Amino acid sequence: MSTTLLLDQLTTDLTKLAQEGKLDPVIGREAEIESLIGVLCRRKDSNAILIGPAGISQTHIVESVAQQISDETAPPALLGKHVVQLDIGLLVRKSQSPSFGELMIRFVRDLRQNHCIVFIGEMKYITGSTAVTPELNLDLLMKLETDGGVISFVGEMLEAEFDEWKRTNSPLEYRFQPVHVRHLSVEKAIAMLQGSKQHYEDHYHIEIADDAIEAVVRLSEQHSPDRALPDKAYELLDAAASGFLARTKLKTLARASGLEQEIMSITIMLDNPPPKHSEEELKRLNRRKATLSEELASLSLSKHVERRLTAEHVAETLVHWINSSTDSGAKK
Repeated sequence: MSTTLLLDQLTTDLTKLAQEGKLDPVIGREAEIESLIGVLCRRKDSNAILIGPAGISQTHIVESVAQQISDETAPPALLGKHVVQLDIGLLVRKSQSPSFGELMIRFVRDLRQNHCIVFIGEMKYITGSTAVTPELNLDLLMKLETDGGVISFVGEMLEAEFDEWKRTNSPLEYRFQPVHVRHLSVEKAIAMLQGSKQHYEDHYHIEIADDAIEAVVRLSEQHSPDRALPDKAYELLDAAASGFLARTKLKTLARASGLEQEIMSITIMLDNPPPKHSEEELKRLNRRKATLSEELASLSLSKHVERRLTAEHVAETLVHWINSSTDSGAKK
């Protein structure tokens, strides 16, 4: 993509992330991905809106399109396009500037020159009566896109938000094709997290057991039935991995402290040996000190024996969450 400072500031290039292998694989969303690609390939009104419950991860569907474009497995109509994610928060802040109108003209020009597909998460914040600020509205973006079909927009909304949006934004509604995102089954969520496992292992420098992945999905589904997969499972996996590292580090520090104290005690004894200690006893103490010193020297988090996240660790994290939530509720 012919990047500009403005594009770099206001968007994240998902196609570039796909080329760098930084996107998680998407499993179990074949129907939604096919529907979205079908809309994006249209000659006119190639704009889509992903509709589904919170936590169902519509972003993954858009990322899959970026991955297909990067891998050159997308339909010919999409090859050469760039999928970018709009930074709504930054755009809202810039909307207060007196030169915002000029900025938007330049921004849309850059999007058009790079044949961008623009993903707008939380689209409600820039549409109609729910827009955060009147200066920033999706109507403005689409009016500035005078060459229809060069830029495509993909938004996401909750089902209730979409129903409200239809009642208040009827002219704009006809330019967006709805793509309904279904609930993800437990089995497909497990497969999706299995596909993401390597990214988490690389990030945390640990091994994640298969039973940990299954536990993350099943326990998050049991504990938070009001939330959707896969987001709640990803959240628990992140918490379990980071908590596991923290606990491992504490155990390592405790072990190191114990080794240091024992080495110090032996050193003092060797420097001032009791008369009753035989030569053989002193040799034994020296051997013990050497063994402890070797263990202390090699003891580090990266070399610690406990580097494998299991279902048991996931369950410990969930118990901690429940206890923390209970404690917070009691204080209130």
